[in-house]
Amino acid sequence: MSYANITELPVLKYAAIEQAKFAAAMEATGKKAITTFYADLSIAEFYGPDAVRETYGRVLQQWGANVTYWTEFVIALNWKIWDWYEKNDELATVYNTLWEQADQHAADTFTGEDSEYFYNMTD
Repeated sequence: MSYANITELPVLKYAAIEQAKFAAAMEATGKKAITTFYADLSIAEFYGPDAVRETYGRVLQQWGANVTYWTEFVIALNWKIWDWYEKNDELATVYNTLWEQADQHAADTFTGEDSEYFYNMTD
C-alpha cells in the first residue's frame, strides 16, 4: 500500500477532518479534546508506520510526564487501532503495539491522583 494514497484528500485536510471527528467523539463521551495528537498521527500515516512510530517518540519525549496530555494521546492511539482494524493490518498492528507501550508508560509513570485520572479517562 502506498501510504501517500491513504486518502484522496490532501494531508492537512485529511488531518483536520480526522481531528474534528476525534474531538466530536471525545465530546460524545463527555471528554474534551485539548491536543492535536489525533491530527499529528493522521499526518504521520501518510508517511507510513515509521512516521507513526517517530510521532509516538516525539510525544513521549515532550509530553510523557504530563498526565493530561499523555492520557489523550493514549486514547488517540486506541481509537487509531480501531480506525485501521480490518482496513490496514500493518497500521492497526503498529498502533496496537504503541498503545501497549503507552499504557505501560502510564503505569510506570503516574501515581496517586494522576494514576486515577489516567485510568478513569481511559476506562
